[in-house]
Amino acid sequence: MLTNSGWGIVNITIAQQGNNVVVSGSGTLNVADLMPVNIFSVRAGIGFPVTTVITPDNSGHAQTDGFTGAIDGPSSIGTGLAWTNISPDSVSPTNDVFGITLNLILAPNPVILTPEGTASTGFATVSGTMTYLGATIDSLQLTPGVYTWTWGSGENADSLTLTIVPEPATWPLLLGIGVACLLVVRRRRQL
Repeated sequence: MLTNSGWGIVNITIAQQGNNVVVSGSGTLNVADLMPVNIFSVRAGIGFPVTTVITPDNSGHAQTDGFTGAIDGPSSIGTGLAWTNISPDSVSPTNDVFGITLNLILAPNPVILTPEGTASTGFATVSGTMTYLGATIDSLQLTPGVYTWTWGSGENADSLTLTIVPEPATWPLLLGIGVACLLVVRRRRQL
């Protein structure tokens, strides 16, 4: 039996980068303690109530393996309408399909999505990036925070952490306006 030495954590970050939102993720998955579910294909994107899927191609659907079972974690990552999907404008060249979805039609618990063929080994190394052009964290209806799903035990313990980085605060702008106001007041006092 394979052990998870070096296996067992996937991190996905959703962050504002200029006028775009970039989703990037990588890590290793150990799904040995989970049960396979019948998922044929998925599309890249962010959906609701919980779906973050990075695939090789956002133009269609990519084949994937899905796993469910005793997965603990949040039930929502934003305020979007249930069962909607927002597709990215681009996906980095990758052969990986990975992410998490909560879809009660597929399974009563969250489903961990992995590259096709993971079911035969129980392990996968994944990485990829998606970009939403002209988007913001708010326009994607995401709630900033750190969301973690955990499963398995012992050598098969694993987790997927999704971090949604808040949009750059308006503090620098407000600070700049405040400093400008102080300079104007100071200049007027000197006159």
